[in-house]
Amino acid sequence: MRLFRVLTNTLNDQSVHECIVMAEDEKAAEEIARGSVKANNPSRGFNPPATAQNNTRVLAISRTKLPNCIEVHKFPLAMARQLSGESF
Repeated sequence: MRLFRVLTNTLNDQSVHECIVMAEDEKAAEEIARGSVKANNPSRGFNPPATAQNNTRVLAISRTKLPNCIEVHKFPLAMARQLSGESF
């Protein structure tokens, strides 16, 4: 098993969703990403989860550089200081 970054878009949705998926291969990663469509908010929007999943296309799949770790964001230390109020 390893991590994959999967980018998806659902019909009539103007956004791209990035999912980080643990899978054996790219095909399994695609299936997991499609299966997770609307998992967090099944009642939002016009379509039930099954319809949204069928209307979702995978734009890209890539293996992460490391098998079990991914850097999600990188931002300035000054920003972290400002958000937390800490001086580190």
